[in-house]
Amino acid sequence: MIETTYRDLAEFGLLLITPAEPAFSLWFEEIRNIPEPFRPDIERLPDRAAILENQSESAVITLRYVWRYTTMNGVTRTTSCLNLGSSRQMDVLTGRETAERDSSSFILPGSRRLITEEGMFGDNRDVLGQQLAAGGGGWGFSGRRRGGARGMSPRDPDQDVVRVELALDVAIFADGLCVGPDESGLRQSLIEQIERQKEIADQIVRELRDGAPQGRIFEMLRPLARHRPPVASAQPGEIDDRQATGRRPEGYHHAPLLSMFARSALNQLINADDTTLPTWFEAAAAISPVRLRRPQ
Repeated sequence: MIETTYRDLAEFGLLLITPAEPAFSLWFEEIRNIPEPFRPDIERLPDRAAILENQSESAVITLRYVWRYTTMNGVTRTTSCLNLGSSRQMDVLTGRETAERDSSSFILPGSRRLITEEGMFGDNRDVLGQQLAAGGGGWGFSGRRRGGARGMSPRDPDQDVVRVELALDVAIFADGLCVGPDESGLRQSLIEQIERQKEIADQIVRELRDGAPQGRIFEMLRPLARHRPPVASAQPGEIDDRQATGRRPEGYHHAPLLSMFARSALNQLINADDTTLPTWFEAAAAISPVRLRRPQ
């Protein structure tokens, strides 16, 4: 029998409802029956899953959770998911927008998500109802694991898994509060990425004013669009997904905000009128990002 444990952030209003709890099956069916692409392709209750419920008074902008699989000999491997890839999420973190009642980019107060070993599913229709059609803004918080490295799973019979844990690693609320262990260093990474965006945008403004050709700007942006920061070490007693599979673990294999900015900038470079380019980059350099802070 595989022991399964769950670690939520209940003290901050983020609860994990497990399959052993009466409400789980009802909420699982609700999420399983919503329209694609936000519903899971699952016919029965999964053995290992949880319903995440946002009982706080603030929208969750982004969330990282981790599955840990421990074998009989004490080796632990992890697979994780960081749901950060929507332009709406980027705009909130950089201060361009507020977290309004969006359909799927954020987890609104009162809304729920199904977390399985395949990914996170659901949207905000459980709190928005018929207003959902007016929302939008990217995949944000729904769908199968996106870009997460494949680690160990108890469905692999030769792995001798005896213990599984689902843990919420870090959640960032709309007001900038960052809660959870944050083992991936997401908060600091986002702070650095936003600062780098401001620096590169300001540099591009100066280059454009000095008459730099578009090819020069393209070469400045290209490495950011495919940015790969260093991979952090595994925690003691753990093997990270890079060691286990030759891939980098989620949270380290790319800088999401920086790459989204660079790709948006490249799109402007290709499609915008030359006279409007400086204005676009001036706005990118003048952002007032949300202050990402830890609990007091």
